[in-house]
Amino acid sequence: MVSQSEKYRHIQVSGDDIHSVVRGISADALCKVLLNKYDLNNVQKGQYYPMNNYLSLLYDIEERMPAVLKNIGKSIISEALFPPDVTNFEEALMVADTGYKMNHIGTEGDEIGHYLFEKQSEKRFHMIVDSPYPCIFDEGVILGIAEKFNTTISLKHDDDACRSKGDQRCNYHIEIKG
Repeated sequence: MVSQSEKYRHIQVSGDDIHSVVRGISADALCKVLLNKYDLNNVQKGQYYPMNNYLSLLYDIEERMPAVLKNIGKSIISEALFPPDVTNFEEALMVADTGYKMNHIGTEGDEIGHYLFEKQSEKRFHMIVDSPYPCIFDEGVILGIAEKFNTTISLKHDDDACRSKGDQRCNYHIEIKG
């Protein structure tokens, strides 16, 4: 997947997002090694860094420690830029695509994909994600949004469409519990 990330060379990602990696990897020595490997050491919040380096870092973490990558995705919501004045889980899902794009600069059109929200009922939602990020990372993002808004959910990744299998998108089925 590293070679695919080269197509995003002109895009940069917020240092706020990268700080989630630091928080998500409890093994400090490994974190330093990985950040150095992808030239993401000394990352500062409010600054922007090469997206291709960040993608390579995330795919490396996925290969080594998928559960850690999911936790990093969960912590993104507390670190990343996100639209203000969102008061509940459904609203947060509705603006997830806006929040996603707020954390990247240098994009043109739809090249980094989307987090598309579909409401199916009062408690059931569907997210279609066609970003270049790992699926398990995106699962973590959705779980992190639920956690931030104190919402208990079930989340199902649709196995019929999956970017890790070469498909263009992943489908996530979300249901509010309780």
